[in-house]
Amino acid sequence: AGHPVVLFLDDLQWSDAPTLELLRRVMLSHETSHLFLVGAYRSNEVAVGHPLLLILDDLKTHRTVKEIPIGPLDPGSVNHLVADALSRTENETRELGALLYEKAQGNPFFTNELIRGLYLEGAITPEAGTGRWSWDLDQARWAQMSSDVVEFMLESLRRLPPETQQVLQLAACIGASFDLVVG
Repeated sequence: AGHPVVLFLDDLQWSDAPTLELLRRVMLSHETSHLFLVGAYRSNEVAVGHPLLLILDDLKTHRTVKEIPIGPLDPGSVNHLVADALSRTENETRELGALLYEKAQGNPFFTNELIRGLYLEGAITPEAGTGRWSWDLDQARWAQMSSDVVEFMLESLRRLPPETQQVLQLAACIGASFDLVVG
C-alpha cells in the first residue's frame, strides 16, 4: 500500500483486442488494488465500436475512470518547451517560440521535429562549453518548411539516402515489428 505501481501505456488505439482484454482483467482484479494505470490514445483514431472504447465503457461501470482530453499546446507552453530545450529563458526564446507555434499550431511532436529540423539545417547551434543553444532565424528556411506534419515528415524521409528509404518501404510492408537478419 505504501508503494503503489504507476503504469503508463501510450498509443492504446493500436492495441489489439486480447491486449485490451488483459488490461481490463488487470484493472478489475481485486489483487491489483495499488495499481494506477494511465493510458493515452488518440481520440481521432478510435471510432464508436473500437475495442478500446468498449473496454473503457466496461471499466467505467466497475472502477473510477477519469478522462483528460489533451489538445494542442498554447503559445506560452510552446515557448516554455523551446526555452527548456535550448537552455534559455522564455524571454530569450519568445520570437522563436512564436514562429514555431505558428508553424506547428501547438502540436508538441511537430514542434520538436521542427526544432530538430532547424538544428539539422544549422539554424540552431550549440554554444561551446555553455550548454546553451543559439539560433539564426534568418538562416532558417521557414518558407520551405511545411506547416503540415505529415508533409514535413515525408520531406524528412525524402532526405534520407535511397538505400535507407528502400529499407523503410520494405519494413512498412512487413508490419509493425520484424526481425532484421544481416548477413
